[in-house]
Amino acid sequence: MLAEQIKGPRLLARVEGSGDIKLNGLAVDELKLEIKGSGDILASGQASRLAVAIAGSGDVQTADLKADDVSVSIAGSGDASVQADKTLAVSIAGSGDVVYSGNATLRKTVAGSGSVSRR
Repeated sequence: MLAEQIKGPRLLARVEGSGDIKLNGLAVDELKLEIKGSGDILASGQASRLAVAIAGSGDVQTADLKADDVSVSIAGSGDASVQADKTLAVSIAGSGDVVYSGNATLRKTVAGSGSVSRR
């Protein structure tokens, strides 16, 4: 699925099973991106708050999405790439990896071989 120039207060994008979502030019207050399975989500634009939840091996790429407050939860081997300017909270259970950019204050919990690194 491809969507461009989405504006509004809230947006939820979810992949269950396998499949890909590409969101370009977002301008939202709250963005939730969820993967249950092996799908991928790519998003760009702006969001005040970004919540990423991955259960499985899916990947979320939001390095081109500017967000103030970001939370990432990974259960499995999925990976996420985010940009956070104020706060970043990461929880990893498994082998997932989070790569981030921005000047956010980082709070992380990692159980397993997963990692959190700054780009």
